[in-house]
Amino acid sequence: MHQPTSSISPRTDARILEQTSPPTRKMNKTQAIHGLLEYLEGKEYFFLTPTPETHALVDQKLRKNDDVTAKCLTDVFGWSMEFEMPLEDFPESLLLKLRDENLIQKKAENRYWSTIRVSTLYPPGPYLPSSSALPRNLYTHSAFPTHDQSAVFFGPDTYRFLRFMTQAYKHFGHLLPKDPIPQAADVGTGGGAGAIHLRHLLGRYARVYGLDLSPKAIELAGINARYIFPLNTTGPAPPDFAESDILSGLPRPYPPSHPNFVPGVDREHDPGLDLLVCNPPYIASATQTYAAGGTAKSGLDLPLRILAEALGEKGVRVGGMVWFYTGVPVPIRGRRKDMFYEEVEIMTADGEGGKGYKWEVLEYDVMDVDIFGCEMETHEGPYKGIGRIQAIGCVLQKVEV
Repeated sequence: MHQPTSSISPRTDARILEQTSPPTRKMNKTQAIHGLLEYLEGKEYFFLTPTPETHALVDQKLRKNDDVTAKCLTDVFGWSMEFEMPLEDFPESLLLKLRDENLIQKKAENRYWSTIRVSTLYPPGPYLPSSSALPRNLYTHSAFPTHDQSAVFFGPDTYRFLRFMTQAYKHFGHLLPKDPIPQAADVGTGGGAGAIHLRHLLGRYARVYGLDLSPKAIELAGINARYIFPLNTTGPAPPDFAESDILSGLPRPYPPSHPNFVPGVDREHDPGLDLLVCNPPYIASATQTYAAGGTAKSGLDLPLRILAEALGEKGVRVGGMVWFYTGVPVPIRGRRKDMFYEEVEIMTADGEGGKGYKWEVLEYDVMDVDIFGCEMETHEGPYKGIGRIQAIGCVLQKVEV
């Protein structure tokens, strides 16, 4: 059981945040966030992020009770509550460095707010093949509320995605190529959770990439990954991250003529990825807290565009797989097959026999029959006629014919 995090009490003068740090106190964002995560790990910090809707209800509940000032570290870095200086036992030097990187902002006289949240990446449960304890299990993402278009999300949907990946690994583990090493990518990586989980699943002998269109997400993903997998250690290297519109920015292996080409590691020819995973935005309304997946097909246009590229010529090699998690709207008078499954059937129908391969659906799992029920409040728009949104996980393999 995790111990309660430390409380807030007067120790350090609040004026410390008004000071200008001398050059010797300067620290970049990575070092500042890593320092915070290491401090919180030492305090046995634990926080599981709820949905934005639940977070908003908790916030309202606290405000009704006039409970608006943080009383512990979880309030500050989990529930995104404003806090007063000082924080008990919180190092002054770390506080300054967080402020210098705009990770702590002043809201009013002696009232401050963290611009990031810190969450437990893996809750108790079968998320990893090994049951061994993780030495580092904290993860950074955007503070609540996440109204900003560049906000980096994390929450119950991410936990379901990670669990789906662990479930899907049973199809893939025995297929891992030994020479050259496998290549895997998390498309729409956000803060890097999927890419980090891929590294845990595939081990050190794989090239893992996290791809996202958002520069802010890519920056935070790199910070998270380098915390979970520290550089200059004997453990696995962190994944590589790149700005990319789906697969357009995927780093390609070195050609044989390149001085950094390593035989047996880099491929002389680029047949594509061995594994592509994705948890794309799929909520149709851009006015809601989560990034929009589009309005066509009730939010499925972006997931389907990503899936089409993943199944295309430049996506996954023959023998490789796609693990796709998404939310699928189901009509009030729904049918047995949801609209995403119907689209998958169309995309994979008759295969590509003339090209020497076809796609097979190995698994289609309805992981949760009802998510984001708040979207059903609207009577018009893309969810008119929709009765619920269900979470699905789909495993596809590109097989030779």
